[in-house]
Amino acid sequence: MLVRAVLIWCVLLVIASINGIAREAVLIPRFGDAAGRAVSTLALSAFIIILTWISIAWIAPRSAPQAWAVGVMWVA
Repeated sequence: MLVRAVLIWCVLLVIASINGIAREAVLIPRFGDAAGRAVSTLALSAFIIILTWISIAWIAPRSAPQAWAVGVMWVA
């Protein structure tokens, strides 16, 4: 379970990096600093929620504490 959680975290890292590149290259020049950062934050939050929703069955935590452990590991 933890290996799968780490793999998904690595995917999240790539998505966050792409989001940051898009923010700097597209969003901030087009909308300004504050709006670009706000849109980027909302977009990354949506990506994280979607990927978590899609992958939680594959990660397969067997209990609520295991699911919490995955979440805490991702945050840490």
